[in-house]
Amino acid sequence: MNVIKNTIGVGLMIKNEEKELESFLDQCIPFADCVCVVDTGSTDHSKEIALTWSKKTGITLYYIEAKRMVSEEVNGDWLICDFALARNIYLEQLDSLVDYIFTASVGNIIHEPAKIRDLVKSNHKVYGFTVKRGIADFTHHRLFKTKLGIQYHGKVHEYPDVFKVGEAPCSSGLTITHEAGNKTSQESSTKRNLRILERVYKENPSPRTRFYYAMALRETGYISDAIRVYKEYLAGPTPYHDERMFAYYYLLKCYMNTNPTEVIRIGFKALGEDQRFSEITMFMAYAFFNSKKYDKALAMCLLAIQSPPNSAMFIEACKYKEEPLKMINQIQDLKAARKNC
Repeated sequence: MNVIKNTIGVGLMIKNEEKELESFLDQCIPFADCVCVVDTGSTDHSKEIALTWSKKTGITLYYIEAKRMVSEEVNGDWLICDFALARNIYLEQLDSLVDYIFTASVGNIIHEPAKIRDLVKSNHKVYGFTVKRGIADFTHHRLFKTKLGIQYHGKVHEYPDVFKVGEAPCSSGLTITHEAGNKTSQESSTKRNLRILERVYKENPSPRTRFYYAMALRETGYISDAIRVYKEYLAGPTPYHDERMFAYYYLLKCYMNTNPTEVIRIGFKALGEDQRFSEITMFMAYAFFNSKKYDKALAMCLLAIQSPPNSAMFIEACKYKEEPLKMINQIQDLKAARKNC
């Protein structure tokens, strides 16, 4: 019986990653047939390190200096302005060279990398990986076949259009821990995202752009602007239901310490669309509790005690069991103390 060898190319986008680049590339040795590095504007020794690694390991490495294609010059520094375009450069390079592309970032810890080689023997078109970032888990489609026309979209928070291939993604059963790569960059990720999304918002204020622009505004402290853009997003139809519910969640977060009345009003509107997200219910519970409306807070806590929904968005597990039960006990203690007075 002939054994089909599915070759794998690693696509990597970098800028000034000399400290972590070699250790990341070493993780690829068990499964990579070649690597394509797209450099968005490095000024350190990243290129020399990558090429030396290739010579040492014997794994072919293509190094593309793409700063003039994907970045803009700001005060003498090249700052990325299109993540999807950067990733599409390595997709184009690898498309005719390998059977599969594994997309990665420096700072990723690939658990059980050798299993990726075994994984592609099942010959599925797309594989999803569990990506852990802090306490949150996400599903990212990091491994997919070439020659299917898959491309990345989105100048920031980019994503591959893997659902166009007519086959549901297969779970890899593997995990990647996401840690930040270069921490010495002059521009933080929050400021970078705000810079890019502000321009995209002005050019094409799509629902997805509004959602992520509002998030970037909130994360950089522009709360009133974030509230305005979240409301713009929620005022019209939105393509993804879970994303819509988390727009409610982040809007409530903006109001939590300043306007409990709005928390309750918007919270009821959100619950009218979906009661499965206890993050929203617990915001309302805290607003009622802080207003000394303990019976209403208790009702919200009882509604919150449920299993988390199966969502690709961020889920705060403590909002479904731990925090509601803690508040219920606190309310019961308050009521008992009143009776004893």
